[in-house]
Order: sequence, then C-alpha cells, then structure tokens
Amino acid sequence: KQWYQRRVVGKQISESGFDHMFIRCGIYGPTTMGQIIDGKHMQRCLTAYMILYLALHEVMLNNIFEDDQLTRDQVNAAITTFSTKVGPSYETQSALLDLFDELTEELKKTDYYEKVKTYRSNLKKQAKFFDNIMTSIEDLMMFIRATRTANWKMHLQSLSQLVKYFFALDFQNYARMTPVYLASMKKLQTHDTETWTYLDEGNFGCWTSDIPFVCLGGDHAIEQGIRGFKTTGGPSHMTSDHDAMNVYFKSAPAMARTVTDFKQTYHIKKKDERDLHYELTGGSNRVLCSNVRLMVEAMNEMDVTFNESDVVHNVMSRCVLENDHGLLNICELGRAAEDTFVTERILGDEPVWSP
Repeated sequence: KQWYQRRVVGKQISESGFDHMFIRCGIYGPTTMGQIIDGKHMQRCLTAYMILYLALHEVMLNNIFEDDQLTRDQVNAAITTFSTKVGPSYETQSALLDLFDELTEELKKTDYYEKVKTYRSNLKKQAKFFDNIMTSIEDLMMFIRATRTANWKMHLQSLSQLVKYFFALDFQNYARMTPVYLASMKKLQTHDTETWTYLDEGNFGCWTSDIPFVCLGGDHAIEQGIRGFKTTGGPSHMTSDHDAMNVYFKSAPAMARTVTDFKQTYHIKKKDERDLHYELTGGSNRVLCSNVRLMVEAMNEMDVTFNESDVVHNVMSRCVLENDHGLLNICELGRAAEDTFVTERILGDEPVWSP
C-alpha cells in the first residue's frame, strides 16, 4: 500500500516540476529522482517528500502571515521557545512529547491552526495543486505513523484516507481490495472481538527493537527478511535440499538466540546503541533542514507562491498542465468512485471484480 501511495505522490511531483527542482538544487541526481517518482526506494522517497512538504509549508505560511505580523511574531516566539528546550529532552521520549504538547497549546492560543485550515480550504488553481501534494504526503505519513506506532485504529482510519488515490489513479488491485480489507477488519469488532482486541493491542506489526517508532508492517518485515538472505553469505536461491537449508532456518536462529541470551545475562550492549529513533538525532535533522532551505530558495527564485493563479503550470518549465481538473480534484474524484464501489460491490450484490 505504501508503494502505491508513493507512486501517487511521485506522479504529482513529476507533473508539478518539483522533481527537476530537486535535481537543480543538487539534492538528488536524475537516476535517484526517477526511483523516487516511481516510489521504489522507500527511505529516499519519504525523505524527499518531507523536504518538499516542509518547503511548501514554509512558503504557504509566508503567504498566510504576510499581512499579519502579530501572529507571525507569536508563532516565531513559540517555535523559538520550543527550540531552546528541545536539546536536553532528547534523553527521553516522554519529555520530547511533552514539549510538543506545549508547542501545540501555544500555537492554539494564536489561532494558528484555524487560520491555516481556513486558508487551505479556500485555495484555487495552482495553490490548490500544491495543497493536494501536501495533503497526499500528510495522508501517507499518517499511515506510516500508524504502522510505526502499532496503532490499529489509526491504521484503519489512515488506510481509508488512501483509498481515494487508488481509485483516482486507477490502481485497480488496491482500489478494489482495500475496501474489502477495511470492511472485513471493521467487522471483527462485533463478530470476532478476541481477534479485534489482539490487533488493537498492536500485534499487527513486527517490533525489532524497543526504540519507539520502529514497528514494521508485516509485508515490510517479510521483505527485509528475504533481503537478509540475499546479502553476502546468504543463499542466492532456494533449494529443495532440506538439510542444506537447515543452516539458515535452524542453525542460524538457534545461534542468534544463544548470543542474545548471553548478551542479556551479562548486560552487553552495542557502543552506539540508542534509546531514541535515529531521526531524532542532530545529524539527520541538520541535513534535512539544509535541503529544505535549498528548496525554499529555489521556490522563491522560481516564484512559487500560494497566491491566486488563473492556470495550473509546471513550476520549472512554466508549461500549462492540460488535465488540471483531474489534478485539482483528485481527492473528490477518487472519493466519489470509492463511494460508488462500496455501495454497489461491498454493500450491494455486484461482484468485486466485475468490469
């Protein structure tokens, strides 16, 4: 599901011209950018989406508060206070979350969220196209958050937000089967409470560490396991000789358990073992912020704004995009198709795979 949603975001990026902006800024090369557009490299995709989202968000905020200096000063003061406190809180996850809660409360006092929500709901043409890109990234990030935190209800809710994109871009397999999956899972709440409770406790993902935000989806965990067998020293292909495969499926796990028990008994840890997610470290954030700054400067140079526009165009070539109706109304068109599908094939009698 993440791969198809990454393709959704990648298609919007390629239509907008931001892919060439990444290349122009020197953040990614043409080959890597092609992988990001196709959604093939997960980590690079997510990093690129976050860079683009933060850059567009900064440009949007500059437009929103261009004539509202009071709110701008209040928001900057709240963020500055947060930044001065955030350093020491890296030692504990709970302290960091408490600081985020404090920042949220300060921003609420300035009506920041209401002003941004009102502004985004009234965007037209080019600005709405940019907002659609931001919305699709938000939906993807929420789905990833649900998986990484093993939040079952958020998983179902965030997945339901992705379905409209599958219908809008004609990804038929996921467009047809995701509503079936959602309906089946929600039915567990009343028809199989034991299974629902088990999943609601976070047992739909795979934890490989005690560090927060590292839970993997089942499909992702299987892919990582298969990849491990294909690395140096692993089998390049499977064999029908059961004894030959014991070294990988019996001996290796047994040895791993022995080593783990030994480390736990004598409290042996890796020298660089962390208690926090690596994205909370300074090095990772510095690179991200540096790339965001490059994108913002490029956007300002190419006159990328959220102000009113009569047409939808490519930000680099300035070519007017012909199918602007589909680009601007991707959520509405996808949701309408999804509602029709659910009514006729989930609630109705028509088969799911009918033409």
